[in-house]
Amino acid sequence: MSRFYGEVKGSAKTPATRRGHREIFSHTRGWTSGIAVKGYVDADGKDKFEVIFTGGSDSPTGSTVLTAVDGKVVFAG
Repeated sequence: MSRFYGEVKGSAKTPATRRGHREIFSHTRGWTSGIAVKGYVDADGKDKFEVIFTGGSDSPTGSTVLTAVDGKVVFAG
């Protein structure tokens, strides 16, 4: 059984799904903006999620990161 499970819905009839045991990553974007999500198990064995606001397909590198651990959200810069 996987620890992480991802799902994306688009114009297809059925959603696409992916599983991850120690980590999972997704990036949904338009031309000028997007959101990337990275889920993983931290050193303490807790689920950790980072949400990265990106420049989209034109510039997909992240610039603002929100981190969530144990249901608490932290601005990381």
